[in-house]
Amino acid sequence: MLRLLIRGIFVVFVFSFSLFGIEDFERICDEEVLKKDFDFSIIQNSCLKTAEKYEEENDTENASWYYLLSKNLNQNLENQEDINSSFLFYINQGHTYVLTHHLNKAKIAYENVLTFDINVNKELQRDYTILKRLYPNKKKQLKEGLKIWNSANAIFLQITKLTKEYEKLYDKNHYDLMIKKFNAIIKLKNKTILNQSSSIMLDYYNLALIHEERKHYQKSIDNYLQSLQIAKNILPKGHLHIGTIYNSLGLLHNDVKEYKKAEKYYFKALDIYLKEVKEDDDLIAVIYNNLATIYGDNQAYDNALLYYNKALKIEKKNHSKNIVNTYYNIGLLYQQMKSYDNVLPTYKKVIPFIKDNSLKMATYHSLLAAYYQEVEENEYALFYYKEALKTRKSILGELHPDTAESFNSLGSIYEALKDLEQALIFYEKALKINKILLDKNDNFIAISHNNIASIYTNLNKYEKAKINLLKTLKIKQNILKKNDIDFAVTYTNLGFIEEKLKHYQIASKYYTQALSLYLKNKGEKSLEVSIIYNHIASLHKEQKEYYWAIEYLEKAKNIMDTILSKNHTEKSLIYNNLGLLYGYIDAYKKSYYYNLLSFQIFLNNQNKNFRTLDSKQKKKYINSFGNRVDNLFNSAILHIHQLPNIKDVNPIKQNTLTHWLNYKGTIFNTENILSMVYSKTTNQTVKNNIDKLKLLTIQLDKLEHNYMGQQSYKDKKEKKEIKEQIHNLQIILNRQTPKFKNLLNLDTINIESITSNLKENELYIDFAKGEKSYYIFTLDNNKHITFNLINKTDTKEIEENIKAFNVNINEVANSIEENNITLSTKELKSKSQKILSTLYDKLFKKYLKEVTKNKDTLIISPDGMLNFLPFEALYHNNQYLIENYQVSYISSGRELIRQTKRDNNQTASKIVVFGSPDFWLELPKKESKKSQSKNVITNEDVTIFDINFSPLDISKKEIDTMRKYYPTLEVYQGKNATVENLFKVQSPKILHISTHGFFLNNEKNPNPMLASGLAFAGANYANYESDARGIATALKLSSLNLQSTKLVVLSACETGLGKIHQAEGITGLSKAFIQAGAQNVISTLWNVSAKKTVTLMQHFYENAHKKDNYATALHKAKLQMIHMHPYYWSAFIINGI
Repeated sequence: MLRLLIRGIFVVFVFSFSLFGIEDFERICDEEVLKKDFDFSIIQNSCLKTAEKYEEENDTENASWYYLLSKNLNQNLENQEDINSSFLFYINQGHTYVLTHHLNKAKIAYENVLTFDINVNKELQRDYTILKRLYPNKKKQLKEGLKIWNSANAIFLQITKLTKEYEKLYDKNHYDLMIKKFNAIIKLKNKTILNQSSSIMLDYYNLALIHEERKHYQKSIDNYLQSLQIAKNILPKGHLHIGTIYNSLGLLHNDVKEYKKAEKYYFKALDIYLKEVKEDDDLIAVIYNNLATIYGDNQAYDNALLYYNKALKIEKKNHSKNIVNTYYNIGLLYQQMKSYDNVLPTYKKVIPFIKDNSLKMATYHSLLAAYYQEVEENEYALFYYKEALKTRKSILGELHPDTAESFNSLGSIYEALKDLEQALIFYEKALKINKILLDKNDNFIAISHNNIASIYTNLNKYEKAKINLLKTLKIKQNILKKNDIDFAVTYTNLGFIEEKLKHYQIASKYYTQALSLYLKNKGEKSLEVSIIYNHIASLHKEQKEYYWAIEYLEKAKNIMDTILSKNHTEKSLIYNNLGLLYGYIDAYKKSYYYNLLSFQIFLNNQNKNFRTLDSKQKKKYINSFGNRVDNLFNSAILHIHQLPNIKDVNPIKQNTLTHWLNYKGTIFNTENILSMVYSKTTNQTVKNNIDKLKLLTIQLDKLEHNYMGQQSYKDKKEKKEIKEQIHNLQIILNRQTPKFKNLLNLDTINIESITSNLKENELYIDFAKGEKSYYIFTLDNNKHITFNLINKTDTKEIEENIKAFNVNINEVANSIEENNITLSTKELKSKSQKILSTLYDKLFKKYLKEVTKNKDTLIISPDGMLNFLPFEALYHNNQYLIENYQVSYISSGRELIRQTKRDNNQTASKIVVFGSPDFWLELPKKESKKSQSKNVITNEDVTIFDINFSPLDISKKEIDTMRKYYPTLEVYQGKNATVENLFKVQSPKILHISTHGFFLNNEKNPNPMLASGLAFAGANYANYESDARGIATALKLSSLNLQSTKLVVLSACETGLGKIHQAEGITGLSKAFIQAGAQNVISTLWNVSAKKTVTLMQHFYENAHKKDNYATALHKAKLQMIHMHPYYWSAFIINGI
């Protein structure tokens, strides 16, 4: 090859060659070949001597070039062929092969040049210019040779270009384009000497990795095998890279569940590694880990533990960072083995290795959460999933696969807790991220669609669920082998959807496909098989093939009883289904047995999960379990009717009532107990948390009732933050509450807890509302229980008559407003007595008359629409029920026990009255307009305040009446009857509030504590100036301090009946004051005539002043007005005992 360095201008002198040194011959050769009219004899002599000199020095690069110039081609080929040298040697070798017409060999030589990745195209073109002058008779060969070079150079330039393009795509995870580029590179290399090179070997290997990432398993296997074949051809036998390919093939076959092939390749890799590295090298530990994974997947647990421990031994010795993954794998294996006692101790061993790495701690938290979720300790699962998400978002950002994984995990735990809306939010976040980051056929996208389908299924949106499941199926069909077990989940879910859509044959086909895969891969005693049996049973049930359905359910139950914990949710589902089916075939004993087991598990898990949920989430959780109460009660009734012996009946009644007592009122149980906790605990942290919760509740109330147009972004953000703080505080207090419930014997209540607090003359009556019927329990102090079903016909008639009675009440109220009372009183009273007589017959006479003999006091816990019925007004034989019985109300048996355990030694003597508020009082402008907007009521929440509150003159009369009996009365009226002053009052003995109340029919805000409330001074500005500082919702009132308060009286309160089905709303205000700590609350079911309210209050306080207890005092006051329409006296009810 022509040297690039020319030694300047020179003059030719004629000397004898014998006087020249070798350097001079080289100079003469170089100079002569550049002359336009060169002398070939000079070139031949000088260049040959130069070539021979370089050959002696073993400099094949220069020797080969000067032999070319001297035309000693045979010498060049004989002495230099097959000598491995530099790119310069391969250039000259290529030239020689061209001139000797060995064009294939020339191509190989030129391709060898190009493998050095050095741009020599210009130099090579210059070479050809010289060679054409030296070899004028070889122009044809040289033309062909240059063509060969240009073609080879173009191919290699294209390879280089494609490689750079691939590298850019690699950073962006554009898998489809990466595969395209790789295939093009490999195709080009296969046209060159690179077809058996380490370069193409690695190309096949990397292409296999990309196909594996895309789940193109067969293409991945094909490329690994191509890489392996080339490696065997070009590398020494037993080379480490061959072992690496074997290991990769093992991992791939493991992914596609071809465990025998995977095991074979792992052992081949192990054989190579054991020969090439030390037996305690980390590479050996990697293989041991992989072998252990196979054995674990095949339930060969002893072998799995053996190889994991082998890996651990090496990693401990080498202080290897891989030890963390090995501990994780062992923990997951124990989880798979259901050896739960070993899981957490194993996971905790990683902490010394990861404690200073936040992202690794996030992985640890995720694994802890997954374990807690599996054992249904959802409180801890939720906590650790949140910790993992918090870390990943702060370090990795939201747009990262690990963050998406955390969103998916949180979605799964909220789904388990039945907060489906929250679960859907997290699942959709995960899907959105994965669609941005991952290939469209990635398995994680399939998982997200499956999860979203699960939510839509639970929401009964089956078509939406089906759309997402079909997307899942399509992705799996693109990436999985035909009979991969991962199809089974999708087949199961699609089967369920088709069943719900009544496409039974299609559903059966899907279930059969899923069952076949599970039986083949998991075995007959697996949880997955038992779940499919449950689905098949459901399919038979839908087609009224009950005996077939029971057969499959019994199979499912037998499997679950073997492998699942006592209170696992899946077992509850199977027991519930068995209970239903045995009921269908009139096997009521078995029906009751399984319904009872199902309800027990439901209660147990409810108590655990409620520690994780706020009040709104608790309601969703209960609603998600459908008709468990109906199923239990109905099967109990039917079973009782089959039993001839009363001794056999009593345990059933006791069992059923006990479970109901532990169920009813659980949503607000924590809130109710907090007031007791506050007064009893010495733990200042708990007290601080309760105080903080109350403060946040007030702040939320202000923001929820922002009425001034649309809320600002800042307000919405603040509201969201406060809700989150409340949610977190409720969870903290829920965790602490079980300790206090145990202290107060309220953790698990029983019949004795109630009977021990009942007197001989008292009867506890507890109603339960089923889907279409009511159930009634009664209990006296002798533990005598009755349990009855109010049939569907009677239930319907009772509810229709309650509605009719409310209409009658409204007619009386309207007649008073129209000053037409004299004409209508007799007619309306007669009409009401007819309605109340029907209610007596259908409700009391038929189900309660016998059991209420020898009793004069009824403690009633209503449910459903019965919350709207004043039982005292039931009418029979010209008498109201109140004439024979004193009636008080309690929200649940648990609340009755809670009230009896109050600390009655706390002294409170102050009597406080709020009345005659100045509803048009303009409250001081203490806050800026910006901050005032937080105190007003939102359009999106309510349409409240087209309400104007009219003056209440009766308040003054009530105050005058009370002063007769309580001379030191503390009065807030007119401009002083403000919400601010109300919250300054601390635990009076009696708090009397004479003002208007409200209940709003608002679908957008289902929380009755936000939809009901009281009006105080300045309330009318909520309508006209959007300032709601004169309004106190039940939510806000619940944060009053009434720990020592014996009685709250809500007089002249227009609580309103609201929508008839919203029973919680009617008791919202009473509930608020009880949560605040009050022992008894007197409230009204409707707005009562002003004058008669004063009259009743006069009677009440006169009776109370005579030392009657409050229930008795109210009872007597009503009797003093018994001759009047029930509108005037039966509206007043007392909650408490």
